[in-house]
Amino acid sequence: ARLDVGQFKLPLGLEGTTSPAVLETVERALFSSDRGRGGAYADVRDLGVGVKGSPLRSLDYHLALTNGLGESMNTMDPDLNKSLAGRVALRLPFPGTVQVGASGALDLDARGDSTHRERMGAELMVARGRLSLRSELVAGRDGAVRRRGGYAHAGYRLTPTVQAVARYDVWDPDTRREGTAADTRERDWLGGVNWYLSGNNLKLQADLVRKTLGASLPSRNLLLVNLQTFW
Repeated sequence: ARLDVGQFKLPLGLEGTTSPAVLETVERALFSSDRGRGGAYADVRDLGVGVKGSPLRSLDYHLALTNGLGESMNTMDPDLNKSLAGRVALRLPFPGTVQVGASGALDLDARGDSTHRERMGAELMVARGRLSLRSELVAGRDGAVRRRGGYAHAGYRLTPTVQAVARYDVWDPDTRREGTAADTRERDWLGGVNWYLSGNNLKLQADLVRKTLGASLPSRNLLLVNLQTFW
């Protein structure tokens, strides 16, 4: 087991704990990238103590006790309340790679607190040959606001250096309300290509994204291009 003390990434989700150097899309899923609408359910950091390890070759775990769930990152802790987060991932004995996992987090305070936060998620990853599949579902609450989201992602190696990707991504920042830009459920459809010039050390990514936010709000088309180096 390894002990971490300081500021580190919370053990929430598959994509949220994956290095940006190996992501197959330009941006992360909405539940971890739409920060303006509560999308902080993964890829967040906070100050605390954590322990992680692999008691079996097929099993990984990570537990953390932190000041918060990312809201107090790079700031002084405003109170004495702490948060608990954890993730477990199990690799199943099938051809290729098949991994299932679950993660969750909560504030260790009164459940009726107006700022009480909870997170829970499930994940699946399958990789065999040229094909890779991933999916995650998340749900939780921030005070009285309940949120939900998830994605389904597929990647296929056309050649050893060129990969096609597709993703369906959904994020509902408030499951009890619908109608304004702040609470409308968003659905994104993504198609993209990755060109690995030197593996993940040097790659060019291009994603075309169709963003829809309900019938009352206009849809948008985005072209995202990213040239990434890593050493």
